[in-house]
Amino acid sequence: NVLAELCKRINERGYKVGVIASTGIADPFPFGVTVCKWSSHEQLGNCLYSWLRELDQVGANIIFAQTVEESGLGTAIMNRMRKSAGDKCIFSLDDLEQILQALANNL
Repeated sequence: NVLAELCKRINERGYKVGVIASTGIADPFPFGVTVCKWSSHEQLGNCLYSWLRELDQVGANIIFAQTVEESGLGTAIMNRMRKSAGDKCIFSLDDLEQILQALANNL
C-alpha cells in the first residue's frame, strides 16, 4: 500500500496524518494515522465536512483524500474537497514522485 507507506514516513517525521478514503484503500494504515473510511459517494458527501473537522481536532498536518470521478454527486464532492484544500495542492497517488517532492518542499 503506497499511501500507507507514505503516511508512515511522514508520521515518523513527527507530523500527524489523516486519510479520507474508501474502505478498500483505507486498510491497513500504520498506528498514528487517523483514517476516515467511506463505502459510497453518498456517505462521503454526507460526512466529508465532519471528517475534516475531526482531522482538524486531532491536529492532522497533512490530509490525503481519495478523489472520485467528477460526475453527478462526484462533482459536488470534488468541489468541496478543492475548497477545503484552499491553495494547497491536490495530487493523484499515481504520481508518487510529485507528492514526495511537494512534501520535501513544504515539510
